Amino acid sequence: MRYYPIIWSPIAKSSYYNILEYLEHHWTIKEIEAFFNRTEEVLEHISVNPLLFPYSKEGGIHKCVLLKQVSYFIELKQIM
Repeated sequence: MRYYPIIWSPIAKSSYYNILEYLEHHWTIKEIEAFFNRTEEVLEHISVNPLLFPYSKEGGIHKCVLLKQVSYFIELKQIM
């Protein structure tokens, strides 16, 4: 099975860390662990099949809804 690399943009990394920081203050450890596990699961799906998620022609991106409040936006680049 082929896995595609996932490269986080600086903005994506910052947003993710901000979300985790927010969760530390408003959610329980159990909920945070579930969020983290769900993120890992979705990233694996993206790595295996990045075309799995709906495509927006306007933005040229795929959108993956992690939770009602959190979505990942995937931009595919040609890998040389």
